[in-house]
Amino acid sequence: MWLDSEITVYKNHSDNTGKPGTCRDVITSPISKEISDLRELEKEYHDDFGIDETDYRTKKALLKKKIPCWTPAALLESRQKDNVKEVSRTGLMQLDFDHCDIWEYDIEKAKQGIFNLPCVAYCGLSCSGKGFYALVLIAEPERLREYAEHCFEVLLDAGIKVDTSKGRNVTDLRYFSYDANPLIREDPEILQVKHFRTSTAVKTYAVNRKPQNLLSYGDGLLNSELNKINNVQVGHRWETVQHAAFTLGGLGDYGLLEYIKQAIKSNESFSGEESKYLKCAKDCFNAGMKKPL
Repeated sequence: MWLDSEITVYKNHSDNTGKPGTCRDVITSPISKEISDLRELEKEYHDDFGIDETDYRTKKALLKKKIPCWTPAALLESRQKDNVKEVSRTGLMQLDFDHCDIWEYDIEKAKQGIFNLPCVAYCGLSCSGKGFYALVLIAEPERLREYAEHCFEVLLDAGIKVDTSKGRNVTDLRYFSYDANPLIREDPEILQVKHFRTSTAVKTYAVNRKPQNLLSYGDGLLNSELNKINNVQVGHRWETVQHAAFTLGGLGDYGLLEYIKQAIKSNESFSGEESKYLKCAKDCFNAGMKKPL
């Protein structure tokens, strides 16, 4: 059973040796004080409790340094860069769904939607509680990267964005997390891809590449996202700016960031906190540039 697969547990994300454990140990681990504190910090920040951007990022980084991590795809003797030593692979592939990509959806329904895929063994919240991740059982663990990139593209075609920075490598970490309503399938179907896609968006798109149909497609999207910022009210500002900036960044035109900044400055709902949201817009826009539409 996959729950008893051996993985490596690390004291924190700086640890490169760790110690053996099992998926069951990690998934059934109770919530820790650090995770509780991180979730409270995220809630206050995203609910516009007036936390300074720099203070938020500092506190978040300090909390994450204390949270243990694990490698879902393998048991490793070492994960040190240029000195990775594998003991065995679990056959599990992680798919990460970041808050930036799913904020418009009810997270429990989003989890259930992914869990409906019979190859998904587990769906649970991330350490922040704002996103979630899935574990998928694959037929060829030695082809982890190919499976991950294939799934990234298939899900994107279905309108579901996956965080492509995680899942390809056996050394990719997950922070310990807690979910009061985890979705667990003890005997999932094993995913076997017979025909891998020969190219993926991750490999073929350049950061500054513009879609060929930007003029016909981008203008409508630009207006739609800017209208959201123009009309947003207190309580929804952070998520709205984050999503709009990330989406428009995907069009590959850096000049669009100025339109977002103008929309923030012209909306009185941002009065007194413009710098915080301008920084959010820039960060999310840059992230979107790396994931072209």
